[in-house]
Amino acid sequence: MAHTFTFENFDYFLLTKEEVMDIVELFYRWEDAKFRFVDGKCSKSTYLGQHNYGWDGVHIITFNKKLIERCFERKVSIGGNFSIAPTVKMAAAQVIVHELMHANQEKLHHGEKGFYGIKNGVTKTGKPKMARYHGRACEREARDYVDVKMNELLAYFNLPSQKGPKVAMVETKAEVNREAAAVSELLQECSKVTFEDINDELRASKIMSPANFMAVVSELKKRGFHQIMNVLTKESVIG
Repeated sequence: MAHTFTFENFDYFLLTKEEVMDIVELFYRWEDAKFRFVDGKCSKSTYLGQHNYGWDGVHIITFNKKLIERCFERKVSIGGNFSIAPTVKMAAAQVIVHELMHANQEKLHHGEKGFYGIKNGVTKTGKPKMARYHGRACEREARDYVDVKMNELLAYFNLPSQKGPKVAMVETKAEVNREAAAVSELLQECSKVTFEDINDELRASKIMSPANFMAVVSELKKRGFHQIMNVLTKESVIG
């Protein structure tokens, strides 16, 4: 037996099918499984990649090729906390490794709502209440996994290894802007957001500054949140 692979819209992806299959063999921890790789749209435009585990036991991994290319050009961390890709192929590979950790997690954490950041109850729009990105153990683990596995990936592509635990960490304006936008996106899952919530999320992303705080507040207001006694509340909630 061996892993089963299917590919959709993959003729012009950044990696060949053979490279993708090799990366699965290297970084998927469990026995033979079914994978479907799609070059298409993720559920959110800010996602570089997305893993879903189907009812039929297939790991579906979707990529946002254009966003991966933009992030690579801007030299921002991709997949991990400090993982700067030296080539665009590496950038795509780092996204795969991140999503493969989510595939790995299905064996150990399937049904563990807290691990995936799912809280009790639902929002006003009927969606499950979720911990924000940096509060989700599943995401922290996936980002750490990419950082730890960077030199193994570099070796696969015959590239020089990187030294130190924080591989080539750089903070560019583009990275800060992308992280601030991601913070805004995540906070929109809540029906109510306090100024302290915004500060906490910016600190977790290591981009805390007055300018980024105001940028997040401004974006939330554009999306229907309004300021009331230091709390931003969805317009539909306050009527």
